Amino acid sequence: GQGWKVWPPPPPPAADDDPNKIYDGDQCAYYLIGSMERPSILTCLSHRFYGDGKYSGDGGKDLEKLWKAFIWKEIRCCPGRFISRNRKIRSLAQRAILVEAGCCHAMAENAKKNIKGDGRMRTEIILDPVEHSSSPAPSRLIFFFESIRKQGKDPMDIVLFETGGGLITYRKSRAGASEIMDGEAKEQDKKVLFVHTLNTESGMIRKLLDLKIEKETFMAAISRSTLMKQRSLPLVIILAFLESSERSRKAAKVVTSMHHIFA
Repeated sequence: GQGWKVWPPPPPPAADDDPNKIYDGDQCAYYLIGSMERPSILTCLSHRFYGDGKYSGDGGKDLEKLWKAFIWKEIRCCPGRFISRNRKIRSLAQRAILVEAGCCHAMAENAKKNIKGDGRMRTEIILDPVEHSSSPAPSRLIFFFESIRKQGKDPMDIVLFETGGGLITYRKSRAGASEIMDGEAKEQDKKVLFVHTLNTESGMIRKLLDLKIEKETFMAAISRSTLMKQRSLPLVIILAFLESSERSRKAAKVVTSMHHIFA
């Protein structure tokens, strides 16, 4: 039946309240199951990233799907960041490998209503299939940031999973390719080499802080997601106080320790 699935437990609704009303406060959001169900911290943490076991809990279900779909090797001296040398995915744009991993849907005309654009950030609502249930499918958000440029760096496409972690894709030109959008098959795809890096939650926060692009990426996503405000904002604040070398050593422990508090 219907019930509350949140943390902390919500106050009882007033008698005249709409039973499907969403309570969205500064500290937490309350969602009544039966309307659009949104994952709580506890729901999110019940589907943790495992990977190779070294960074267990440092990410969520979407990151685990991406891990299982391809073979990844940790980047030397970059804790929580992995690269794949697989020839197949080096020829695929970012969305294509997310679709293959089951993290999101292929771009389709009838799916565009689930996309909200905000400058370079695009938010997609992903609905999980639910069998033998009259309740709406649980949903989660994926944030896309396209063509992020830093001096001396290849253009980057960044994906942040609301459930933790994400994917950074570097687009290396092979003779002056044009912009690649949404993983669509285009002639200029043949001129681009895609370097995909899987990032645990700590690895992603650390990388964005090192690149000094956390405001236009992580903070923009946090402004759209109550779950990330609860779960990720404290981590960004804590890790921002550490020097880069210290973040590399401590980020994973900080993230997993913080999550254990809510477990």
